[in-house]
Amino acid sequence: MKTKTYNSLTALFLFFNILSFNVTGQEFNGRISFTNGTPCPNVRVDIYNNINPNEASSTTSDENGNYELDLSNIFSQHIKYAYAVVDWHSQIMNFNVALKNQSKLRLAIYDISGREIDLIINKDFGAGVHQFSYNCSNIKGLLENKMYFVNFKSSNNSKSVKLIQAVTNRLDFYIEESNSNDLSTTDYNNSLFTATISGEGFPTHTIRNLNANNKTQNFIINKDTFLPFQCGQKFIEQHNGDKYVPFYIKGINLGAAIPGTSPAEMAPSKELYAKWFKMMANAGYNTIRIYTIHYPRFYEALKEFNDANQGTPLYLMPGAWLDEEYEKPTNFYTSEIWFVRDINESTEFEKMPLMDYFDERIREVIDVIHGNANLPERWGWASGNYTADVSEWVIGYIIGREISPHEVIETDDANPDINSYNGLSFSINNASPTEAWATERLDKAVNYEIEKYNQQHPISFSSWPTLDPLDHPTEIGDEDLTQIDLNHINEDNAPAGYFASYHAYTYFPDFISCDPDYQEYSDYEGSNSYLGYLNDLKNHYNNRPLLIAEFGIPNGWGVVRYSSNEMHQGGANEETQAAQTIRMMHNIKDADCAGAIQFAWIDEWFKVTWIYQENVNPDTRLHWHNLYNPEQNFGMITYIPEEAEYSNYDQDSKSEKIKNIKLDSDIEGFYIQLELKSELTTTDTLWLALDTYDKNKGESILPNNKNVNNRAEFCVKLTNNGGNLFVTKAYDMFGIGLEGYPVEGQHFYSTKSDGLGWNKVLWRNKQEDDYCAGSEFDASKLKLREGKNPIRGDAVIINENIITIKLPWPIINFNNPAQMEVMDILDYEPRRGTGKNNKQVETSDGIAVSVFFEDSMIETERYKWEKWDSGSMPYTKEHVKSSFYIIKESLKKFETYFE
Repeated sequence: MKTKTYNSLTALFLFFNILSFNVTGQEFNGRISFTNGTPCPNVRVDIYNNINPNEASSTTSDENGNYELDLSNIFSQHIKYAYAVVDWHSQIMNFNVALKNQSKLRLAIYDISGREIDLIINKDFGAGVHQFSYNCSNIKGLLENKMYFVNFKSSNNSKSVKLIQAVTNRLDFYIEESNSNDLSTTDYNNSLFTATISGEGFPTHTIRNLNANNKTQNFIINKDTFLPFQCGQKFIEQHNGDKYVPFYIKGINLGAAIPGTSPAEMAPSKELYAKWFKMMANAGYNTIRIYTIHYPRFYEALKEFNDANQGTPLYLMPGAWLDEEYEKPTNFYTSEIWFVRDINESTEFEKMPLMDYFDERIREVIDVIHGNANLPERWGWASGNYTADVSEWVIGYIIGREISPHEVIETDDANPDINSYNGLSFSINNASPTEAWATERLDKAVNYEIEKYNQQHPISFSSWPTLDPLDHPTEIGDEDLTQIDLNHINEDNAPAGYFASYHAYTYFPDFISCDPDYQEYSDYEGSNSYLGYLNDLKNHYNNRPLLIAEFGIPNGWGVVRYSSNEMHQGGANEETQAAQTIRMMHNIKDADCAGAIQFAWIDEWFKVTWIYQENVNPDTRLHWHNLYNPEQNFGMITYIPEEAEYSNYDQDSKSEKIKNIKLDSDIEGFYIQLELKSELTTTDTLWLALDTYDKNKGESILPNNKNVNNRAEFCVKLTNNGGNLFVTKAYDMFGIGLEGYPVEGQHFYSTKSDGLGWNKVLWRNKQEDDYCAGSEFDASKLKLREGKNPIRGDAVIINENIITIKLPWPIINFNNPAQMEVMDILDYEPRRGTGKNNKQVETSDGIAVSVFFEDSMIETERYKWEKWDSGSMPYTKEHVKSSFYIIKESLKKFETYFE
């Protein structure tokens, strides 16, 4: 973030005058009793204001369980914090002030001589956080700086506090320069308090968001297992000391695979986690979901953040991952898994049943949450000494993963005699073997937490539409073969309850788009089959919470799957990503779901999608960013390379039209920059040819009938309306992995040809031609930047006589650009997913570019770049997408608490 030193000649002073009312301060009183109504004597009561958790008042209940508490002593200071930031786009100064008690504020702006320029605020405010804005465009000299912060300070019992502008970085708020204003704090409801009740013979009870208007607060203590959350009929509910109230989950899924790392490495530092938590809370998310155990630093950073933000903590939805690398055939009851328990003790593999191994991982998750674990170093898992207890912020657990229908079918077929499970907490009858198996895992998890920690949380088994209990007559593939339905689970002995959780997207499976009944539904944007599916699913789970634990829209350049409601898997820019994500949020809320957890916080490069299963090396894909793979582009945060540093490749040009050509590359793609001797006119056309490997292979005749000395695999037709990318017929990857390919003349490797012809670069993303939402994606279209505002989906930028072209690696058939490897599939395997095709590569000897503009031609030498791997990753920087700021504004419309 850039800041500038402020010019003292135009310095401004801001004054807050804080006037206390003649009040005695906040008081609470009430009765503490056990669930049977008997009084709870001699227990400690601590209450603090949510905006000042470090200053609590304490008392002890009397023999009848009554207590009285005067909190006036904690309000010796009026201001907890205050700050101001200028939004330079709108020239608005935004103020945030956190008051510890009811006060009168007077805010004025003065010049250096002490003359009052303007009175901004002079009114009464209650305790809490207050936000207001001031148009400062008419103050001469104020807007000379790019961005600055004002730190306000208050002295004890001071009636007047002098506030001097300073250029500083506030560490307790994350700000990035943006046209959108990211300066507001998390929304607080004024005058909210938190109470903790502690004593012998019962677990400590924490009750949040007590309203100061209700001075009488009665608390009910459960001697046995305290349930901070429980499953209601529609929502997960939070206990407020007297009753359970609905809690609407506005969550974000957090992966940890930053560039160049796998998800198992859990590479983010504690400082990075802390920064992310501040951003999440600032945006309005109230819940983080994680899929497995992170290193201790994650839980330490979360606890520190929540301790400092008691009024608006980030709640947690931890998961326990069901391992996929077990011995086949699948049978969840008998399959076994090989693993190393502690690599510091031995690297020898041992074997145990998958079922027992999964139970062990679930117990570890629970121990970690309670800050009571010391996990050994193992391959593929986090380890360390876990001492940070974050259990008070756990809403519930989601165990498992998206199980494939074939895993279910094979388990059910192998165990036909298993149709029930009877446990201490959960039981199920008339069940499939897989449903009984899942119920047993849930039961053992809940029992373990009760026995060891005297706590219980809501719990769920992860699922997805492929295994939903609904009938989908339009499905012709493998996405409606079987089901897992735990809706009839018996939870009489599990008071925290079971909730349903689904990963539900707009474009998969096909029946969500194609079902005519779903297409009858509409929302504020028009027809919406996704809303129809959500309503159908919720109608099945009409008596329990249904949480959409994954949803979202990616902003990759390519569309892998189409949706009938125009919310596709890929193809969106950041603004469209935000708008469609918000639309899904409203759909989920309108379908009476318990909440929504957006996927995802960061872009993760290790992810793959089926369309790149055959032509990207799975072992090296995390070393570079595939802009066309939507699975790598779901995040609110992405990672971008440094600015291009072009190398001049036209030292000897004598062209009358082209001044020079420069080339560059990075983790995202290959760049060509042309400097023409005059601007491109509406009738001009340029042709560029790319020889990506082996000078003896490729096509010698371009579509404009020009001959090239450097035989080419790809060519670009460029006008001032944009560009189109073509590939030789032999090297066209259209249909790879699908039935009926390759066709005549198509080989999936480059051949020497003279006039064989060219194809547009297209994807075949559906086997069926008549798919209801579309079967092909036109990757040949190279989008032209419109206007001055850069969009990361721009492939062609025309700035007067300088033209820049960006070609992401996958559309020019680079399998592993980090090692200069291109696809060269000489022994094609027509079956998808065998792992044979994506390993057939040839190392490129560099990229040669030929440019034709009328009668002018330039041919470059071969451009080569320095190779890299996980130990020598190119520099990237974190970039907050514009979609984050747009979604942030919409999250305010979804209340966490409501009646």
